[in-house]
Amino acid sequence: MNPDSPQVQWALGYVYLYREEFDNAIAALERAISLSPSYADGYAMLALIRNNLGQAEEAIRLLQKGMELNPFYSWDYLYNLGRAHYTLGNYQLAADFLEQALQRNPSPRGTRLFLIATYVQLGRQDDAEWEVIQLEMSSPETTLSQLRQVYVIKDDELFGRLLGDLEDAGLAE
Repeated sequence: MNPDSPQVQWALGYVYLYREEFDNAIAALERAISLSPSYADGYAMLALIRNNLGQAEEAIRLLQKGMELNPFYSWDYLYNLGRAHYTLGNYQLAADFLEQALQRNPSPRGTRLFLIATYVQLGRQDDAEWEVIQLEMSSPETTLSQLRQVYVIKDDELFGRLLGDLEDAGLAE
């Protein structure tokens, strides 16, 4: 593999993220961006890492840069914006972005999880419960216990709030 390829650095960052080696993940993505300053997906992946660290404002800045570079961005940019706004307590903005992400791609579990939590925060309990039913049909293995084992969110306060909101919406333990 060519270490001077931004795509290789992106892939390394992805691997490091899920190994919870956040410093290495950040370094790989920063290298990808330095190799190709117009690499929009590099900014988006770095935003995902920042979201997992609870650094929502930085995630938003990075996503805006990525969206500026690629106006034909994919659903995951909207998902990450929704996550960042959930973290900041901007729940209506979070819902708007997460709903748009689901319209573009209804499959990703993370989008639905954050939408459920956002609906709880907005007092939209019926909508949250409906989304739990949708999640259970598409991803029946998803439980609070399973999320505690596999979800990569370093910010304990954020992770606790997310799990509490999901529990309030009726997601099984």
